[in-house]
Amino acid sequence: MRRTLRVLHIDDDPDTRFLMQELAAEAEQPGEDVRIEWLGAADVDEALAQHAATDVHVVLLDNRLGGREGVDQIGRLRQTWQCPLWLVTGAPDWNLVERAVSSGAAGLMGKDDLMADGAGLRKAILQAMGAGAGGG
Repeated sequence: MRRTLRVLHIDDDPDTRFLMQELAAEAEQPGEDVRIEWLGAADVDEALAQHAATDVHVVLLDNRLGGREGVDQIGRLRQTWQCPLWLVTGAPDWNLVERAVSSGAAGLMGKDDLMADGAGLRKAILQAMGAGAGGG
């Protein structure tokens, strides 16, 4: 039976949200047992307003959200979703990883790595979910 995994991607850049959604969709192969449904929001307020009642399986939270840092918003998201939450950044560093994990994130993902290709993005999402690269 085919499963649907819902990814909530919070990023203030609509082009980034669109590109990552398209990459994930293009990487889906016929016959795979996991389908990724992509939900997007420009910031944490929008994510909570639009998707709070949705069963989300993984959250990808950009660290630079206009004038706010995503790492400082993790606690608000944790009040609604207990799924794996990954901080996404174009400038990863160990201090940010420590802050993210101590705030409740599963870890940090590099934005450039996620946007390199659809297969890599899909694999990263499935691994972030604990579903494994094969979707099982």
